[in-house]
Amino acid sequence: MADAPRKRRWPLYLAVVLALLAMAGLWVNHQLEPHRLARTVLDALGESQGLEIDFQGEPSYVLRPEPRLVLPNVVARQPGAAAPLLTAKRVEVSLPWDTVWGGDDKVVITRIQLDQPALDLAALSDWRASRPQAPFELPTLTQGVLVTSGRVVGGDWRIHALDLSFDELRPDQPLDVKAKGRFERDALSIHFEGDVSLLRAALASPFMFRATGRLQQAELDSPWTLVFAGDFDATGDYTRLEFANLSFESESPVPTLQADGSASFGETVQFKLEGTMPDWPADWPVLPEPRAAVALPVDFDVAYAGAADLSDPVSLKLARGETRLDATLVVADAQAWLANEERTPLPPMLGRFTAPSLEIEGFTLENVQADIVEPAPASEE
Repeated sequence: MADAPRKRRWPLYLAVVLALLAMAGLWVNHQLEPHRLARTVLDALGESQGLEIDFQGEPSYVLRPEPRLVLPNVVARQPGAAAPLLTAKRVEVSLPWDTVWGGDDKVVITRIQLDQPALDLAALSDWRASRPQAPFELPTLTQGVLVTSGRVVGGDWRIHALDLSFDELRPDQPLDVKAKGRFERDALSIHFEGDVSLLRAALASPFMFRATGRLQQAELDSPWTLVFAGDFDATGDYTRLEFANLSFESESPVPTLQADGSASFGETVQFKLEGTMPDWPADWPVLPEPRAAVALPVDFDVAYAGAADLSDPVSLKLARGETRLDATLVVADAQAWLANEERTPLPPMLGRFTAPSLEIEGFTLENVQADIVEPAPASEE
């Protein structure tokens, strides 16, 4: 008779177990409700990075085969900042379970996709200055990054329609990045498409750069190709580049040239180019006789040190045989001169010209030395 009460009690035990499972299921579902999950993830990320990260719209997630979170209309800003550091129409992040459970000290992400992101470099610089000094750790992205229709804002210039991608990112391993977009500054527009191959994914590495595009300004519309190899180092306050065997090809009035050089970018910009132009552009001022009839390359030396917007004068040295020009000019003035169909014979510059001899209207001048003082283009007056 003692077994009968036990048999009658098992439905009660089962009901209690089912009730507990149902409560656990409701709790898990509540915790994994898309808005709550997204808010939990973004709050943790924002706190760790000193950012306020928000979104508008309906987020979504899946857990199989691994966690994937999709967020609409994301805005990230430094607390108290007027302008956001980053906005994006859509952000998708996939993570392996090991990263979710914290099973490895290294940050491993499967894939990141950003649709219509906009990055403000001034806000980015302010945020970086607020962060504590810490060793830079590059994450691992096993299936890479995809950026579509992006925008970068940097002072008086913009990059629009930016598409960027790479298949895989592993620290200190080779990395190939593809990108295309449109650079704009005032009336200048440069369309580009190319790729950069790094020997190792790090803040310093040898690399190879290849790109093609079109340069447009007013009536100017010239195709271009740029290829060069180099080394970069972004471990300090300035990003430094050393490059060799640079080859830039275009159509007149934009020159074709080969060069070696260096550059650094930070609060100010410095660069130096030394090389040669195989041919004198047909749309440039006609060379004086007797040198015009002689096929000689033009050696050049270009140097700049000043404001990041290139508003300070550029030093320019040209040598064609024994004929030489030492001058300074402003990039914006030279661009306006190139784009002006009614341009003056000489670009706006200050300089000194020397030649062993010149022929002018039938007269030969020996040991010519002349100072050049050309005003700014009419469009700038």
